[in-house]
Amino acid sequence: MISFTSYQVMEGPQGVQALQGVMDCGNNSFVNMLEPLRQIVYNSAPVNRALGKLAGHAGVSPFVSSLVKRLRHQDALVRRLLLDIMTSLYEHHRSPKLLVERHRLKPVLTDIIENDPGVLVQNVASRLFRAFEAHDIL
Repeated sequence: MISFTSYQVMEGPQGVQALQGVMDCGNNSFVNMLEPLRQIVYNSAPVNRALGKLAGHAGVSPFVSSLVKRLRHQDALVRRLLLDIMTSLYEHHRSPKLLVERHRLKPVLTDIIENDPGVLVQNVASRLFRAFEAHDIL
């Protein structure tokens, strides 16, 4: 069980950097961390917002950028977990429209919906896409 104090550490700069490291791992070891990461992002709005925060001159979230790149992973379960994390980030983001625009999520989700071989992956992507539409993001 993760304590409240642990969440506080994770929402700070060092914690965000450590969680970013999970997404940037050069090998497939990040796969084993996806379910715990999904739970952290789902259960802690402050950590969620810290990971989704738009930063830098480009105004993108490094974490979200890495997550989007990982959506090409060969394993459908991995892609579904990544989309679950993306959904949580979107739902808690302070500027969801900017998140969608800056990371060009509309074409990413459209491609998944139309071309991903995983039916569950397509379903999660479709739900997220409909959420964009429902909140007038698109």
